[in-house]
Formats: sequence, C-alpha cells, structure tokens
Amino acid sequence: MGASTTKGAIRLHSDQHILVKKVPVQDSRVGRGFQFAPVDGRPDSGDYYNRAAEYPYEISLTAVHYDSNQSNGLHVFLADDKGFDAVQLRGTYLGAMYCDTEDFDIGDHAKKLLDLVLAKHHVQRHIFSERQRLQRVDFFYKGKRGTPETGYLFDASFLRIDPNSPLPDAEYYQVTGPTKAPDMIAKDIARRFKPDSAVHALAMSDRPSRPLELEGTDFHHLITPEQPTDQGLHAVTFRFTVSKLHGPALVTLRVQDPVDTEHEVMGVDFVVRKPGDYAVTLDVPDQVFFSKTMPAGVPIAYKPPLAPPPVVWLSIGVNKTTTIENTKITLHLVDRDVAKVEGMHWRYLIMKYRFSISSEPRPWRSLRKDEDIREWPKRLKGKQQRQAESAQGTFRAIQVNRLLDPENDIFRQYHEWIHQTHMAPSEEAWRLVIPKVEGAPEWAILLREGYRALHELPA
Repeated sequence: MGASTTKGAIRLHSDQHILVKKVPVQDSRVGRGFQFAPVDGRPDSGDYYNRAAEYPYEISLTAVHYDSNQSNGLHVFLADDKGFDAVQLRGTYLGAMYCDTEDFDIGDHAKKLLDLVLAKHHVQRHIFSERQRLQRVDFFYKGKRGTPETGYLFDASFLRIDPNSPLPDAEYYQVTGPTKAPDMIAKDIARRFKPDSAVHALAMSDRPSRPLELEGTDFHHLITPEQPTDQGLHAVTFRFTVSKLHGPALVTLRVQDPVDTEHEVMGVDFVVRKPGDYAVTLDVPDQVFFSKTMPAGVPIAYKPPLAPPPVVWLSIGVNKTTTIENTKITLHLVDRDVAKVEGMHWRYLIMKYRFSISSEPRPWRSLRKDEDIREWPKRLKGKQQRQAESAQGTFRAIQVNRLLDPENDIFRQYHEWIHQTHMAPSEEAWRLVIPKVEGAPEWAILLREGYRALHELPA
C-alpha cells in the first residue's frame, strides 16, 4: 500500500473510540497565486498537457509560477482557527513546514513547525505535543525545483484528534460479500489502486460481517447502498476486530469523494499494536451527493454520466497480512443545506483548480458550436489533443457544480464563460437589475451597473 512505516501514525486503543476530523482547506496559494494540487486529495494532479503534476512541478503548466524564487512558498489557509493536532503528508518532498512566513520568502519572523523528509516512505506523519492553533501553514522546499532531491508534495492533511469521544449509537452496515462497483468508481479503483482490487458490498444484515483478508499489498473497497440525496455525508464510523497480530500493523482508512472519484476526501493512517476491538470516526469535510434528477432550467453542455450513483465508497488497507473481522460501518448524514457549506466549497476549489490549469491554453476555443465535448479531442492532434483531454475534467467539474447548486452565480459564470463559443448564454446572463437611486440620474445608474456587470468576475 505504499508506506510501510508506522512512525507518526495515530494509535488505536482497544475498546476506545477515537474521533479524527480533517480540517477543511479554505484556500491554497503559491506566493499569491491559486494552487490547489497539494491539498486536493489525489497524488496525481495534472497539468494542461494531461500529465501528473504535483507541487513544485513546472507549475507554469498549472497556471501559476514565480520565476524570481522558482515558486518556493506554498501557503495553506484552513477554514477555521481551532487548530490541528497532527499532519499527514504524502509525496517525496524535502523541505520544512512553517508558520508566520512571508509570501515569497521565509522571512525573519517565521517559526519552523516541522522538517519534512518524505522520500524514503513517500509519507510523513507527525502528532504535535500540543494543538497548533493556526489558520495558515507555510511550506518551503529545499534544493532546486524539479529535481529528485527536492521531490514533490502530493497531498497534505491537517487533523484534529479527540481520543475519548463517545461512540455514537446508530445503525450500521456490514460486509455482505463481493460486489461490482459502479462504473465510474470501478474505473478509478483500477486507475488509482489495482484492476483486481477486492470490492465488497455493505448492507444492513442480521448475519455476521464477512471478514476482510488483507494482504498488505492493496486496499479493499467497501460500497454502501445508495444514499438519500436530500442529505449529505458528515462522518463515517468504522468498527472492526483484529483477532491475530504479529507486531504493530498500519491500518489506513479512506473516504473517497462521492461526486468526483478521482479525489479522496479524507485518509488517515492508524497503528494497531495488539489484537482487540477498535472504533474510529472520520469526520470528513461535509459532502453532498449528486442526484440523478436534473434541476429544471440548467443547460447541460457536458453530457452524462457526470458522477457515480449516490453511494459512499470507502477503502481499507494494511501494511502486513491481517484479517479484519466484525466490520461495522455507520454513516453520519446531515441535511443537504448543512452539508453544502463545506461540500460546495470543496467542489468550488476543485472546479477552480481545474479551470486555472486550462485557462492558460484555453483549449475550448477550438470547440465547434454544439460539438460533443467528449468526442472533441479525437479530431485534434499533438499538444491540442492533450490539452483537450486535460480539459475534460474542467468541463465535468463546472457542469457538476452548475447542477448541484443552480442558484450559485459564480458557477453560472464559469459555465457560460467556458461555453461562450460552444453554446448560447442564458438570457439571465445579460439581464441587468437597474436599482432606483434617489437623486442620481438614470444615465449614471446605467453606467455604474454596466461597469459592475463587466468588472465583477468570479474570485
């Protein structure tokens, strides 16, 4: 499963429930330019030629680059100021994590939080002795960008840990046997893991949960039944038994993105040191489900399928042969409007990043009116074809967000901008609401509102 070391993993204790919350990311910048790849939940973020590209890759090909300092200085802004207890980092990165740096230099007032040397195990985990009450965390690499010595930062997670959280008493799913994953999920299991990875169905059952025979070379995947789309995912509780153990074992639990299965919403490494019953809840950044029912009045430019059915895809891995028994999975759902606060910001960041990658070459300019976007790359060649293939994710992310939140004006603007030569914009895009302003002449009001309509673009 990649990492073999248990160093820094969160320890699970038998008969104790632990709650781990992933602190949502509000923004991520290199210098002052938007760069979401290091916190987007995937180790193979791409450039506009459809190649894997992680920070500090040739990020001029991912929309932002500062030649003066070779884009050194990644700044991650968290969604709240309650802090974090642990970090989990994936990649091959060599550098350090700080707080209180400047945008382009470490500066004189920075405080080093952690030296980062990820290359040996492709992961580094650290539990701090006290909570780091920070809302901005800074990364600076060592060496020369783009060299094996400097490496790359694939993904960073900031975790809050409650080791004595009450175990929620709720209904649970059990492992009932092998199943076939929905097509979009099956495609990403094959791409991100292995084509022959074990996939199990979860269901509410009176029979004991089927054991998971994990060999330490791959993940097993669990698929729930379809969930109500008027609710969203808030957290997942895993309960399981380890009966036999020969030395400490690494247990990795992951919650995959229910809408864009190229991404992982949350993944945490734990260490189990002896046999016993274990319980852990992963409090994910809230997620919304994609409904099969399309909202009325929203133009569909990028044709379905756009997302998998509204199921939850979970992954479990270990670093040595281990049998996990009595698996019980509880989904904690919340009202959709509650889930949209964090869930749609996550969707927005993914959309914005994909758009920022494509915005340099702007391959959509070669789209013909009403052309099938999925077929479009086939008539192109060379660089143009690769750019059009890379842009597929951009088109899908924008279309998905337009359908998930039809009233969001930023999503509408993205949708109409990228399709400006491909399809006619809605009448609403050109309709100005002219307010009445006491004492102001009509021409001045029209001039002001016209300027606002042209000037106020999506952030």
